Amino acid sequence: MTEEPAAEDALPRGWVPLGRYNWATSLAAFSSLTLMIGLISAFQIGSFIARRAAPGMGTIPRAGLAVGLGAVVAFVVIGVAVVVQRRRSSRPFVNFDLGEVRAGKFTAHMSELDRAELIVAGSTAGRWGSAILAIRGGPIRLAFTLRNKRGAISPALSHLLRAVLERSSVAMPKSKDDPEGRFARYNFPTNISREQAVELVTNVPEPNDDLPIPGWSGHSRYVR
Repeated sequence: MTEEPAAEDALPRGWVPLGRYNWATSLAAFSSLTLMIGLISAFQIGSFIARRAAPGMGTIPRAGLAVGLGAVVAFVVIGVAVVVQRRRSSRPFVNFDLGEVRAGKFTAHMSELDRAELIVAGSTAGRWGSAILAIRGGPIRLAFTLRNKRGAISPALSHLLRAVLERSSVAMPKSKDDPEGRFARYNFPTNISREQAVELVTNVPEPNDDLPIPGWSGHSRYVR
């Protein structure tokens, strides 16, 4: 396995890996709305099949059949999502000479990276358990566990991610009903700005620190 480059001011030459990447983490970068729609559709399909296949069946048995069929379809939907996300989120590499990021067969210029999301999991008693930074743009979907119970990202990875983000076009999305983005933090609650993403990878927060997303912000150094 290729070793991570040393964290130093000079950026590495050629293609280098962005840390020891765990593809399972990338599932967090898969759109939760897409998965939700997929699961709802799966159970609707199951209900439709149950009504057509057993029109004379009682309400309760038919409901059970619908749930069972929906679970099968949902399993297929999730399986397809895993395969698609794994292909899109293979271990990423970066080339600062070319200004490009590569994940599997997909390559994008760093300037194409235009969305960053912060996903929090495992919260208990006001403390978050893990913080995952998802970066998107073009065909690229990247996700990195900034910190979990096993620790934080390495200084080397922090250095590379900061350099990538500084060359990206990451910004808060805007909706047609809020073109100035005044309510972007609430319309897109998991999205963060480039400045916030850079701050997160430079000074990785502790589990009791504030985060730059609604519900975790408080009076934080991340709030802009």
